[in-house]
Amino acid sequence: MWAHLDCYAYAYLDGAMMVNAVAANLLGEAADWVTNLHDEGSPELHINLFMEQLRGQFEDESRVLMAEKEIHRLRQRGCPAKEYLCEFRSC
Repeated sequence: MWAHLDCYAYAYLDGAMMVNAVAANLLGEAADWVTNLHDEGSPELHINLFMEQLRGQFEDESRVLMAEKEIHRLRQRGCPAKEYLCEFRSC
């Protein structure tokens, strides 16, 4: 969903249409959450606040931590990716 909005945000006329597109694809607890926001006329229905709140409520923190660990373990030509990047930038 995040990648879709990053790539196709231009296809929506406004933020409300983006929120509706995302909300239409939510299930379970997330669908209940967005229904409550809608019923309350919540300011979180503005696309930027909505996405921030959605991430905060439902993003899997363990998945984020695992991805960060993987990034730190990346190696290029036998050295940590960070060192490789510094070497690449100095060229």
